Amino acid sequence: MLPTVRTLGAMFHASEPACRHALHVLADEGIVIVRTGKGSVVQTPNQPPSPLDSAPGLREFIVHELRQAIRDGSYPPGSAVPSAARLAIRYGVSEATARNAQRQLREEGLLEGGRGQRARVCSLQDAATAATDITWAPPEAQRLAAEVCQAIKDGTYRPGSLLPSQKRLARTYGASLHSARIAHRLLVQLGVTDPPTLNGARIRTP
Repeated sequence: MLPTVRTLGAMFHASEPACRHALHVLADEGIVIVRTGKGSVVQTPNQPPSPLDSAPGLREFIVHELRQAIRDGSYPPGSAVPSAARLAIRYGVSEATARNAQRQLREEGLLEGGRGQRARVCSLQDAATAATDITWAPPEAQRLAAEVCQAIKDGTYRPGSLLPSQKRLARTYGASLHSARIAHRLLVQLGVTDPPTLNGARIRTP
């Protein structure tokens, strides 16, 4: 049995709406079962998520906000982005989720700065290259993202509709759940889908 939403908020310094969102995201991935009025229980997943994938919906939202701010010049090259502590307060999430969002942007090549250093925006050239660079992702995740893009072109998934859940994509394309999570990240990075919400990730209209 998981702690209550209020207890989770106190434990991770997050708002109650953020905790409810996180529980529903975990439920969509089959990690927990949310039982209204009876609390949430943990299921045994086929593959444990990595620390980077904690609270994926919330992390992806922060990544999207920062990525957009970098691209529109709100954070110019060389400037520092808000610390994990400030991001946690701004978005009502734990510092761990905020740090993981910054870590993802470092992997994508949009931010630089090692452990203990303030995260700063990379140069314009590096950032432009990073926007379409998916080589940081494992091959299986790249393959899955490419197949989903092809399915959108073929009309299997229509613009404006919700992309199938990570669990469903993993089953449909014979990939691991971990690869499906990363493929979702790639599709957001490439601008194919919007950041996931409580209802899922929506395919963008060209």
